[in-house]
Amino acid sequence: MIAPHAAIAALQTVLLDSPGHSVTLTGAPALALILAVLAAVAAFVIRFIRLRRHARVATKARGAAEAELQTLFAAMQDVVFVVDRDGRYTRVPYTNANALYRPAPEIVGRHVSDVLPADAATTISNVSAQVVDTQRTVQTEFRIQPEGRVVWFAATASPFDGRAVLWVARDITEMKVARDALAHSERRYRLLFDRNPCAMWVYDYDTRKIADVNDAAVAQYGYSRDEFARMTLEDLRPPDDVPQLSHLLAEMPSDEPRVHTVKHRKKDGTVIDVEARGHPLGVPDRRLRLVVITDITERLAAERVVLEAEERATATSLMLQTLIDAAPQAMIVLDADWNVTRWNDAAEVMFGWSASEVIGGPVPFIPAGQRDRIDVWRETLVHGGTEKPIEAVRIRKDGRHVDVMLAVAPLLDAEERPSAFIAVYMDITERKQLGEQLRQSQKMEAIGTLAGGVAHDFNNILTVISSYAAMLIADDRYPEIRPDIEEISSAARRATGLTRQLLTFSRKAIVQLQTVDINGTVDEMQPMLRRLLMEHIELIVKPSGVASNVIADVSQLEQILLNLTVNAADAMPEGGSLVIETHNVWLDDAYAEMHTNVAPGPYVLLAVTDSGIGMDADTLRKIFEPFFTTKEIGRGTGLGLATVYAIVKQLGGHIWVYSEPHQGATFKIYVPRDMASAPAEVAPVHQLYSAVSGTVLLVEDDSAVRRAARRMLEKVGFSVIEAQDGEEGLSVASGYDGEITVVVTDLMMPKMNGGDFARALAASRPGSRIVFTSGYTDDAVLRKRLVASTHSFVQKPFTGDQLVRTITSVLAEPAA
Repeated sequence: MIAPHAAIAALQTVLLDSPGHSVTLTGAPALALILAVLAAVAAFVIRFIRLRRHARVATKARGAAEAELQTLFAAMQDVVFVVDRDGRYTRVPYTNANALYRPAPEIVGRHVSDVLPADAATTISNVSAQVVDTQRTVQTEFRIQPEGRVVWFAATASPFDGRAVLWVARDITEMKVARDALAHSERRYRLLFDRNPCAMWVYDYDTRKIADVNDAAVAQYGYSRDEFARMTLEDLRPPDDVPQLSHLLAEMPSDEPRVHTVKHRKKDGTVIDVEARGHPLGVPDRRLRLVVITDITERLAAERVVLEAEERATATSLMLQTLIDAAPQAMIVLDADWNVTRWNDAAEVMFGWSASEVIGGPVPFIPAGQRDRIDVWRETLVHGGTEKPIEAVRIRKDGRHVDVMLAVAPLLDAEERPSAFIAVYMDITERKQLGEQLRQSQKMEAIGTLAGGVAHDFNNILTVISSYAAMLIADDRYPEIRPDIEEISSAARRATGLTRQLLTFSRKAIVQLQTVDINGTVDEMQPMLRRLLMEHIELIVKPSGVASNVIADVSQLEQILLNLTVNAADAMPEGGSLVIETHNVWLDDAYAEMHTNVAPGPYVLLAVTDSGIGMDADTLRKIFEPFFTTKEIGRGTGLGLATVYAIVKQLGGHIWVYSEPHQGATFKIYVPRDMASAPAEVAPVHQLYSAVSGTVLLVEDDSAVRRAARRMLEKVGFSVIEAQDGEEGLSVASGYDGEITVVVTDLMMPKMNGGDFARALAASRPGSRIVFTSGYTDDAVLRKRLVASTHSFVQKPFTGDQLVRTITSVLAEPAA
């Protein structure tokens, strides 16, 4: 071991005195230097340990602060970042990374232009420099565009640590959009308000003062904006209307829109009609209303003109409707599409459909074969053309045809264009029938002239044949040919009979006119007529109870009876009955109007009725034509009925036939009565029954007969309600509230015949008084058991005298 002093003595050190020089210390000086160095080292170590301890404490505190700050930033909805004066990120909380596109570690140290759009980066750089230089907080806005969207931020830039800027930015996109929309709405409202062509103003509901007004109001009313600003609503009203304004405002809620038509006064004193539309504006703390004004002065004046025109048009339309409804012709109004809009009563009578059945649809009565012609006619009328009236055939509801004269005229609108059409139909069925009768009469006259000439020449030939035959028969030199000559003579006699028929048909036969009682002629002819009929045909003769005298040739009357009997027998191959009746009748004016070449006056009726096979309409039109026959070849000449027709016309009478298939036929021959020996005549009906009254239900399927009967009945004082068949008769009777005095019904009708109708009517109106009509004679009808014996009957064609006398006789009897 070395002694302490020896150790100290051994200590030495070398000190660098100066570059290149050194000083060596030994002993105590060297020890002192070493101790000093050791003391300094110890102090440094102690200080270093203390600093490390303080650093650990500060680091721990700073970590806690950073954690608190990070927690605070995480809870914030704002974007927070720190940039230096040049705009470089120095600190970015990690929670804001998504708002800044990249995680925070990638952003720190980078310039904002590397991360944000150019305009946002420029704003942040410029503001950051301003904040660092002035050390003052600045507020600004910038936008970014993530994923194509525009996001707006409101930002606050504050000084941070003297050399940096703390940015706090909040997303204000929704608020900005709303704010911009509000600003846009306000600009648009102002634009609409100021430039609206309608006068507009805003007024205070509580004070009634005008708060704002647009240019149109200034121009329309003549007041300036300053004048409007000093006015109230009362100043715009005429003095008389101010109380009405107060009443309206008192009843009108301030928060609901309202429309009023009022009068306003302009600055020059002119009073105008306006339509005021008030709307609440919804301004907080003030009840303001916007009023839009429309000047309707001219419109009201035009409306008054239009209203007056419509009233005149309505009056004209009513007058036209009245004329249409009252017209005796069928009149139908059609719209532009050719659908029915009006259907008068005459159309219902003519065609059978009621107005309710046809209005709104096309006309129902055009036959299929005429539709193309109607379409062509319609096109002509629609394009402004015209068509002359035409004759056409139309179909009734019951299927029957009616001949009409048709005229159609367009109804023009204000622009002279066809907007509707009116069709007028005239029933010309009777006229055509009369024309047909006239043509038939003329044809018969022509054929009669021809037949007379032929018969005259043929009689001359027959005279020669008969004369020579008679001479040969009287000559005994030729007995072997006598039978042949007798056959020739017999054929000549038969031919003579045929020429006699031709002469009778041509009215050139030699006749001996004298007063003849038809009853006596019928009675004398009975044996011969019975021989003409087969045993299975019953002959019933019912002569009148009084003399029935006519001026005639007896042979002609006999020929009428013979021809009609033979004709009836041929119509009853299976048997039946033949009824021959005579009556004294009076044909009146109404009957004469319905039949060509018939003069009113007294007649004797000879009626021949069979129960045979009957005839259809086509056969009925031809039965009086010469040589027309329905028999097989060899069973008739076709001159029988033609001869009857000629005899009747020669005697100044006329013939009428009624027949239906399987219902037999009735021939009625009217011959003028010889009044020289007749008893005092009963006066026509219009002289005896001028004060009758009551309601008659007339049921008849033939429209011409129905019209004639109605005319007869109304002429003497009856009220008449009509029906076209039994079914409609029941409907009319059930719908009529009043009393039906008597029912007049045809027996043969479609759908429901008269007998069934009468029985059905008894259920709803028991005890009804009924008069039956038919073209058949009463005995023939009774045999068909269609009419009870207690019912009255009148034959067709009846006269007004016959019909009214029958009705009055029924009414005179006690009720059942």
